[in-house]
Formats: sequence, structure tokens, C-alpha cells
Amino acid sequence: MIEGAIVTYVNALGTSEGEQRFTDAVALVGDQYKVETYNDRGFEEKYLIQMDRGADFLLKAGALSSVFFYAEGSRDRSPYFGWSSLVDGIGPDASRDDIVRVLGEPYYSTPQAMLYAVDDAFVRFAFEEGTLTMAVAQREAPGVGTASTTSASATATDPDPDAAEALRAEPEAEPEIDGELSAFLNALGKPIHSPEHLALIVLAGPAMEVEEAEQDGAAWEYHRFPKTGVILQFKNELLVGALVRLIADEDESAYPRPERLVTGCALPSSRAQIKEHFGTPHYASEDMDLYLVGERYVQFNYESDQTVDVTVLMPGVGV
Repeated sequence: MIEGAIVTYVNALGTSEGEQRFTDAVALVGDQYKVETYNDRGFEEKYLIQMDRGADFLLKAGALSSVFFYAEGSRDRSPYFGWSSLVDGIGPDASRDDIVRVLGEPYYSTPQAMLYAVDDAFVRFAFEEGTLTMAVAQREAPGVGTASTTSASATATDPDPDAAEALRAEPEAEPEIDGELSAFLNALGKPIHSPEHLALIVLAGPAMEVEEAEQDGAAWEYHRFPKTGVILQFKNELLVGALVRLIADEDESAYPRPERLVTGCALPSSRAQIKEHFGTPHYASEDMDLYLVGERYVQFNYESDQTVDVTVLMPGVGV
């Protein structure tokens, strides 16, 4: 049974700014936050970011979709301040075994995540190389939808083994990406001149043009590689997005080895081939498919149903 402050956040999922449950959830963290928005081809996200409190609120189409609680701090972000009361019995140093001992078996599990259904929502524990990185209260799970739409009822408060087994079969697995595109994914969130960034220069460089800009108090840098069709986007010296062109035109070159970007799916390709390889997208519009890979996005853009570029990005960022 999941108990603790996270229940307040779960209950707020699906509400909008100004509604009491939304206001109560934000007040638990604090009312000082920075707003970042992402809008691309009708896909709209809004983030309320509380860097010094270690929590982010994500709204999609105006409704609260997810709340992120970070277990680890970084140069720009503190860990979540309230881990002692977030989920009873679970701390920021909890292992997968610790979580199972407290909450029981998850209804769905991968090496990167453990997912528990709670009423009409989910609580997810995310891992990187076996270390807990965050807990997330989320309205939907990729490949599942909302908990209320699943074909069986298995929650942390009603752990029916047969129902849990049925639910474990429901989700569509997250896409797995290897090939050269994985280097771009691995570099997201890493600083300029990190080993991960230098690996991208090997792939895209060395000829590079740098553009700098100041926006909303943040320092942005755009590293353009005109000979290989790559653009790297940095915010406060951390890589937050990368665009790789697949088709050259009069003004822009294309990536020289597109067939090596994704093992088993030679790019450029048709939209049908992308869906056959990656499955159902997290979000789709007329000329874009967006996939969630761990805590990162992979976006394929199309013209006449043919891929023209692929972008990897952190949530809340457009390239």
C-alpha cells in the first residue's frame, strides 16, 4: 500500500491551475517556481520547475500530467527536500529490493523503472544503472494510458496476483535505441566538454559554428555542424537537445551515416517503418512522432511521410 505525501500529488493529477487539488499539491513544495513551455505542432507542455526544492510539475494541454521528485542533486538542481515523507518506507537511496519489500511486486518493471498502479494513476521509480534517480506521480504510462483504462484492477492497495499478472502484460515496451543515435541520447543532461559531449564532436565535427543567446535568465548555446547536419543545443552549459538532419537541401547538409543512427532501422525511412520499429508513439501529429525513451524524448519529423530529421531532447525543450 502506497502511503505518504505522494498521495496528495496523485490526487491532483488531471487537475488544472487554479483548482484546489492542484494548488494544494504545489503548496506542498512551495509557490516559487520557474515556468518553461514546449509547444511543437500542437503538442503542448508546461513545466513548473522548483530547482531548489527538487520537484517539477508537468502539465499537458493544461492538465497536470506528472510530478517529478529527484533523488539525486546536480550542479543546477537540489534533490527533493521531502523524501522523508514522500512515500512511507522509501528514501532516496532505496534499491529495487528495498522498494519491493515495502510496496510488493510492481505491476510492471524494466531495468529503468518500477511502475505501481494507484487508483486512476501511477507511481514510477526511475533508475539509472541500478541507482534510484527519481520518483514520479504520473497520470499515464506509455503503452497503457490511465490506470482506469487498463483491463484489470491491480493497485498498491489491492494487490491481486492474478490481476497484477494481467496488467504486467499490458504495457507496450519503451523503445530501445542503439546505434550512433544512442550517443546523442547519452549526452543529454551532460555539460560542455564532458566525455559524452566530446563523443558527439567525433561523430559530428570537427567543423562547428557557435551561436549564443540569453533567454529568460538562461544562457543558451547552439553548436551547428554545417558539414554533417547536426545542431547541439546547450542551456547553462548542459546539453538539452540535438537535431540530426537526414535529408540535405540547398542550405543544409545531412548526417553522413544515417543508416548507422538506429540499429535495425536504416534512416531515412518512411513513417510506417518508424512505427513498425518503434511501436506506438507517445504523441503524434500530422508531421511528427514523439517517443519517450527513459526520461528523454526522441522526435521524428516528416515531409510526405518520409523522415527529414530526428531530434533527441530533454523534457520541456524544443530544438
